[in-house]
Amino acid sequence: MIAGATVFVLAKTLKWWAILTLGPFWTFRVIVVPGVTLVATGPYRWLRHPNYVGVVGELAGAALMTGALVTGPIAAAGFLILLSKRIAVESRMLQSATRRHLTCSFVEPPRVRKARVSSKPAGAATDSARGGTPAVAASDWKTVMI
Repeated sequence: MIAGATVFVLAKTLKWWAILTLGPFWTFRVIVVPGVTLVATGPYRWLRHPNYVGVVGELAGAALMTGALVTGPIAAAGFLILLSKRIAVESRMLQSATRRHLTCSFVEPPRVRKARVSSKPAGAATDSARGGTPAVAASDWKTVMI
């Protein structure tokens, strides 16, 4: 019973450390936030899925505490099957996001266009030859990256 409680507390600690490390990016849903780098701090330095290791540890600890020597391993095995499917989905999403990020970063250069920078106050002189549009000097344009 003491061993089960110890395993449970250590697993719960690992799970909460993982959640706190992710901060506002932790969620029940499987999502990849665009532009956010992969977390490699806290328990993620050593484990790819520390939250899931913690959850499995909680199940093992609960089974040990309650003496569920038959149903505990059966429940853990069923949960591991479901968890492996979720991990596969997460891995595919991360690979896809990484591919998109690399493609955007290295293939698509920034686009350059001219943008008008108005240095004239409202109601400044207009060019009557262009139907009353404001007169624009070459110095009113600059190159910007978009």
